[in-house]
Amino acid sequence: MKKLTYKQRAILCVIGGFLLTTGGGFSASLSLFLIPVTTEYGFSQASFSVYLALMSWFAIFSHPLLGRIFARFARHIRLITLIAACYGFLCFFLFSKCSALYQFYIAGAMLSLLLPFVGSTLGMAVVSWWFTSGRSIAISFVAIGSSVGTVFYAKVVGYVIDSYGWHTGYLSCAILAFIITALAALLIAPPPEYTGLTPDHGDEKISSGSDTPDSAASVITLRELIKDPKFRLICLVPLFGMIYVMLLQQSIVPLLQIDFLQEPTTAATILSVYSIVCACFKPVLGFIYKKFGKVAAILYNGVLIIFSSLLIYFSASLGAAVFAIVLIGAGNMLAMVLLPSIVSDLFGARNYPVVSGYIGVFFTIGAGTGPIIGGKIFDLTGSYRIAFLTIAILCLITTFILLYTVRNKQTKSDKNIIRFNEEASR
Repeated sequence: MKKLTYKQRAILCVIGGFLLTTGGGFSASLSLFLIPVTTEYGFSQASFSVYLALMSWFAIFSHPLLGRIFARFARHIRLITLIAACYGFLCFFLFSKCSALYQFYIAGAMLSLLLPFVGSTLGMAVVSWWFTSGRSIAISFVAIGSSVGTVFYAKVVGYVIDSYGWHTGYLSCAILAFIITALAALLIAPPPEYTGLTPDHGDEKISSGSDTPDSAASVITLRELIKDPKFRLICLVPLFGMIYVMLLQQSIVPLLQIDFLQEPTTAATILSVYSIVCACFKPVLGFIYKKFGKVAAILYNGVLIIFSSLLIYFSASLGAAVFAIVLIGAGNMLAMVLLPSIVSDLFGARNYPVVSGYIGVFFTIGAGTGPIIGGKIFDLTGSYRIAFLTIAILCLITTFILLYTVRNKQTKSDKNIIRFNEEASR
């Protein structure tokens, strides 16, 4: 078999990263098990939902751990991903056999170890290793997988639950997660320096932290990161950003139903349009980032969200609200495109999974706080308009933090990290 060229391998890594990111769609399908499981066993919905919360909160520990593993053992990333495919199958198989709440809780906590593989962490890390100037575009195509996966898992698992019951539904998740993750493991590749491949003549040189196969030693430490003011600032982005992202996801449908008196089916249709627009515009943000730079991409994301949220808050027109929701879909890409691209550029492709693992803690805190704030706003006001004013304010804060973080100024910490990597590459 003819050896793959650098570009061919890079393209396969994008496809593999896309598949890994689609796997994150299973988290959306888990809500489909809520009613059938609680109906059969008589659990309260609140007590049963704790297993989803445990899956998220245990990720605070699993994301930093696995992020360091991805970086330190990048040479063996295919084997690690194949092991994760088998582990995912085991977790969902255990779900299908659960009959007590504590069993669901244990399996939910176990599933947190799978999230960095089938979410965005590993997929983004792999494409970061293989791209430089086109990294943001590659990341944007990988990010589309989250939208595709959400629809795919929801449709397939929903059909299986309706036709064969929730036990078989969990088994379908096990099979799908195993097949998709295992296939992705065959397509992705360790960083170029481990494969003996180099960019074609004229291409920009790939820098993933070091140019030697022993570059695992150059993986940045938590102590080095804490000393870097950019890291401390970038941790605030998912903290504030995920609050407004979760507010958006939680508030669109009830806003249409409560504040604009639309039928559930109409609201669901508008939400579907929003999801399609979001998927289609991810490459647009990737292109803006590549062509015009970080600042332009940050402003694109921030201006669209802030303008659209204020339009919803101040307008009583359904047409204006729908237009604003479509604009939000075109700009709501902080978590899946904008932040991964910035983190990879600021800290290096090799260090991306490490940094991503640590800031994943703040993702979890922000994501867990957003729904609580949204629910409290509605309880106090009886409307979801205030939620969109809150979204605009939080997005403004996030935008300023990002702009300040990416300012063109090399700090002492930057120089220390550069020197650290240069010494490791000798």
